Amino acid sequence: MVDAPTSYHVVEGGSRKGGDLLTDSLGFQCVKKRVTSVSTSWICSVRTKKNRCFASVSQQGNTFTRGPKEHNHGGNPGAQLRAQAISLVKAAAREDIYKSSGKIVTNALLTLATDEVQLPKVSNLQRTANRAQQLRPKHPTDLEFEIAAAHIPSDFLQRDIHHEGHRHLIFASPLQLSFLSKSKIWFIDGTF
Repeated sequence: MVDAPTSYHVVEGGSRKGGDLLTDSLGFQCVKKRVTSVSTSWICSVRTKKNRCFASVSQQGNTFTRGPKEHNHGGNPGAQLRAQAISLVKAAAREDIYKSSGKIVTNALLTLATDEVQLPKVSNLQRTANRAQQLRPKHPTDLEFEIAAAHIPSDFLQRDIHHEGHRHLIFASPLQLSFLSKSKIWFIDGTF
């Protein structure tokens, strides 16, 4: 097909299911097929019922070798940049599940800092961020909810008190507790 040297780039978390994605300078994308102690086999990501592409790439260390079969479809210019943008958005959305999808997408696009017009639509990236954030815990409907400790700093929840059918959650950082211990007068406000 094309005899020019092809450069390859592995995008971590770039595939739809969160696996690694191999992109090349011709605009083709491959997903992992098999990993051994010596090499990694990649197959083309175009695997539809109507068009099943059998092109492959073998990776040994940082050396990539095209397989015997050629791609039976055209390349997609800008595929690497799109895969990087999607991967950045997914990673940022999983890292901070309460951050708005708009801010996540804006930060990801600023990180890429490119003039390419081949980037995905902002609305599609926001939808991707929202899908990745579906791990967000549901809002409680009564007092008998379980606290998701993974979303609270380890030393921030001081007490979870149940008394006479009421529940009191006391949140404070160690710095705030040290200020309280040194204060002579306390003013208390509650949400009832």
